[in-house]
Amino acid sequence: MNNIATLYKFELRKLAKRKIVWISLAVMLVLSAFTSLSGILFNSFSESNSGESISGYEMAMRSRKYARNLAGRAIDDTLLHQMQTSADTWTYGAIYTYVWGILDHDNATMVTTNDTDLNAQSLYDARTHLIYEQWQRQQLTKKEEAFWKTREQNIQIPVIFDYTQGYKTLIQEFTALNVMVLLLVTIGLSGIFSDEHLRKTDQITLCCRLGRKPLYIAKILAGLTFGIVSAILIFLTAAITSFLVYGTDGFHAALQLVFPESSRPLSLGKTTLVLFGLLIIATLFYSIAAMHLSQRLRSSMGTMAIMVGITILTLFVTVPKNLRLFSQIYSYMPAWLINADSCMDHRLVTLFGVSFTNWQFGAALYVILGVILVLIGAGMYRRYQVRG
Repeated sequence: MNNIATLYKFELRKLAKRKIVWISLAVMLVLSAFTSLSGILFNSFSESNSGESISGYEMAMRSRKYARNLAGRAIDDTLLHQMQTSADTWTYGAIYTYVWGILDHDNATMVTTNDTDLNAQSLYDARTHLIYEQWQRQQLTKKEEAFWKTREQNIQIPVIFDYTQGYKTLIQEFTALNVMVLLLVTIGLSGIFSDEHLRKTDQITLCCRLGRKPLYIAKILAGLTFGIVSAILIFLTAAITSFLVYGTDGFHAALQLVFPESSRPLSLGKTTLVLFGLLIIATLFYSIAAMHLSQRLRSSMGTMAIMVGITILTLFVTVPKNLRLFSQIYSYMPAWLINADSCMDHRLVTLFGVSFTNWQFGAALYVILGVILVLIGAGMYRRYQVRG
């Protein structure tokens, strides 16, 4: 077992020497930065008062300026009254956006922002109405409703406003970041086992009976390291780009400022960290799955075809929420779990009397499946050497 460190470094060097890995990494980093800039690139807006056309970047900077002036204020009767009586749409533009995020729904209580009858009570009653309707669509049980009602008690009402565009942009990017990480991991690790068979070097590298276990462990550790580093680099690129453009404001802001239908008593900063943690765990699973397929299929192309095919399928296929069981199972697919909409998924899994949210259960599921694949792969690797 003393040679695991040496083999581990050797496997990492093999990965680092592949040009396709560096090319793919560069492409994914550029794409992750681009996703953060998509809101300001190639967009222009018409200024309502003068009719002047302004760029997406200028629009974002103006919105940030006025939103920061309102940071720390409660969205209460006073602020709502000022919003309705002000002739300057820029000053309270962020509050308009929040209000319409709640009121502009087909089944919500429709109150126009020009109506002085709009007050904090009617606004937050409309939010409660939206939440209950969402619970009905997700077919929550009475126990699940009671669970989230308890969590609702920990949400501060009225909501304290803050400028949140940086974290909002980053959270909404997680679907794209997840796909980028999966593609990079698949490209990098699809040949970690199959190349031995393709190049006919397996009988040389596996000729030592005592060397099978250390070599397998070294490959797994190298693959996991590659996956973690890939996820961190892609996430950091997106985060740095987003924060450089929009600022880091809003870490402690309530999640309900961006997702009013969510009953999770979390800040935007903590939500971002949770999704990043899920991305890391999912990346470990991707890495193990790619290495397992590489070992089983002995084909890097076959591995990439399966991994990419499943990803594309899950991105474009949806399961109606009225099919509660199938829809909930499908929601644990990484493409659906690691995205902004998962913040508003209130379906629980109860095991041995303990209730788990979708994030908690999904993370545990990835870990368990990953461990199972590693153990199965170890047996396959050992048997292959014997047959060889």
